[in-house]
Amino acid sequence: MTAPPRTEGLPALLIVCVLAVVSVVIGAMGVTPSRVTAEELLGAARDPGEAAFVAGHRGGTAVAPENTLPAVRDALRAGFEYVEVDLALTADGHAVLMHDRTVDRTTDGHGPVAALTLDEVRQLDAGSWFSRAFAATKVPTATEFLDVLAGSRARAIVDLKGTWTREAAADLVDGSQDAGSVARGDR
Repeated sequence: MTAPPRTEGLPALLIVCVLAVVSVVIGAMGVTPSRVTAEELLGAARDPGEAAFVAGHRGGTAVAPENTLPAVRDALRAGFEYVEVDLALTADGHAVLMHDRTVDRTTDGHGPVAALTLDEVRQLDAGSWFSRAFAATKVPTATEFLDVLAGSRARAIVDLKGTWTREAAADLVDGSQDAGSVARGDR
């Protein structure tokens, strides 16, 4: 009787192989990270005892539905220096504020964001789940978010969800540079 093969090191080996393949693909694509200073990313250095920066996570989610313009406006009114939002691409390549892979939890719709067009996503109610006061709140686009943010001194931290094309990422960077408000860095 032979002993079964040992597999306890297999998951670690698989992870190393996947990381190696990803590294080769990134190198082949010629992607190079931009250099960003800590001051550009987080603002001026703070002395001991000074408050750290505070970000409104998914907008101001204590009083408005997450990743919606009412939540972003609330975070800005509350004086947050940064507003963190999540962006996902629709089936037709538009960036919308959405944390989850699907629209199920935060809208009255169903299915993956990536399987819905912008028009389909814009028809969804993104506020009723939170409160009747936010019924008919729409899922905002990245452009709408940046337009709201541009009228303030706050900056954005964006978390890209799902798979992004080069073109979509370039469009987001161009739009954020026009608005001048997105803090860039690794997460």
